[in-house]
Amino acid sequence: LFGEYGIQNFDVEGSGAAGAMGAGVIAFCNGKLKRGIDAVLDALSYDELVLDADVVITGEGSLDSQSFSGKVIDGIISRSKNAKIIGVVGISLIDNPEKYGISKVFETNFEHRPFEEIKKTAQSDLRNCAVKVAEYLLTL
Repeated sequence: LFGEYGIQNFDVEGSGAAGAMGAGVIAFCNGKLKRGIDAVLDALSYDELVLDADVVITGEGSLDSQSFSGKVIDGIISRSKNAKIIGVVGISLIDNPEKYGISKVFETNFEHRPFEEIKKTAQSDLRNCAVKVAEYLLTL
């Protein structure tokens, strides 16, 4: 399609996301791509907010290898400097979170039950997870 407009060899990281919306923005609007999480963190002045932080708590539905390829948790890790990162996630499929820069991971669905089951206990599962996070924070 871009070839019809004289644009050849279109290979820009992130340009294929959201149905190639990024490619269209670059090609037809002379736009520039920025990771979504970076745009949000910039809007919040995140770097200033965490400058003196000891701990940052962030979340993700499912923590897996894709989580470290531009998703929220990846942006938080890369911009949190010296703070310990605590992940609160639905399910973790990562064996060694320290390798990715996460100090500790807490799962709300630690038994990895199916969605239909966890809907019934989501509130208490989240509460129990919050208690575990609080207990961990007291050890720091």
